[in-house]
Amino acid sequence: MEEDGGLSERRRSVRFRVRECALVFDEHHLGELVDISSSGMAFVSRSKEIGHSGLFELNIICSDGFHISQIPCRTVSDCEIHDQPMSILRGMRRIGVEFRSLSHKQEMELESFIKSHALGTA
Repeated sequence: MEEDGGLSERRRSVRFRVRECALVFDEHHLGELVDISSSGMAFVSRSKEIGHSGLFELNIICSDGFHISQIPCRTVSDCEIHDQPMSILRGMRRIGVEFRSLSHKQEMELESFIKSHALGTA
């Protein structure tokens, strides 16, 4: 896999860091959102691997009650985080997904989420 600089060049949209704790989950996985754009997101999870080879749906929920449900996604990257010195972070994975065929409502919710929860570019 390319270094982070290569990933930025492949992205269709600018990624934004998230201001507060936002969880990403489905029936098998739970993770914390790292960054998001109009076309995809990255999150960290303790799951062995996301385990999805095709399309699947993820949900986002924030501490302020904001949520987006059943976001159609496809995994584009899944790698173990090796450079974390704290033992609590060992075994964590960074998973990148791209959004697929969002409904108009999901597009509007995503835009609202980015406007209200983004810190700056990732």
